Amino acid sequence: MTIDLVEESPQAEVRNETGRIDFGTPEADRYLGGGWSEDEHNANGSFIWSDASQSELHIYSHDDRPRQLGFRCWPINLPSSSQSSPMVDL
Repeated sequence: MTIDLVEESPQAEVRNETGRIDFGTPEADRYLGGGWSEDEHNANGSFIWSDASQSELHIYSHDDRPRQLGFRCWPINLPSSSQSSPMVDL
């Protein structure tokens, strides 16, 4: 007997395992929790700023095999901004 849980439950959500996230694009929005600004773009590509003391990123995995997580980030470099440093909690 096979039961399709997605069909049986209107609240069920099917999530694909997270691959590459291109910050600053509409496709990245589903991975972003609170603490992010609006999508931005320049000659180097798309990006998004953290605009809170914490920003959430939701990553989905289907099992517990080893993974490698990498991301590029840089602080805003304005005279009026305070110093910032990235910290990652998993």
